[in-house]
Amino acid sequence: MADCGQNCPIAGRVESLEGQLAEYQAQNSARHTEIFGRLNALEKSEAVQEVHYNAIMDKLDNLTSKVCNLEQKPAKRWEALVRDVVKLVVAAVVGFFLARAGLG
Repeated sequence: MADCGQNCPIAGRVESLEGQLAEYQAQNSARHTEIFGRLNALEKSEAVQEVHYNAIMDKLDNLTSKVCNLEQKPAKRWEALVRDVVKLVVAAVVGFFLARAGLG
């Protein structure tokens, strides 16, 4: 306000507005610092959650493979049982025919 001199009618208002502007800039700076701090905390939290998520997914994959193996065990046992029964039936039939032929 150097152009206005000492008798400027709006000089007081301009100084008041400049003071308010400085106050608002300080408040905004503090708010920006707070917001960026919160964003940083959220990024760290997200990184931790991602690590936990990856650990859970690894465990889930491991459990899935174990469940698949457990599901296949009874089927393998049943197939072995059926195979043994078929072998016994074939051996009995062969033994019966050999006995009927007089070779047994």
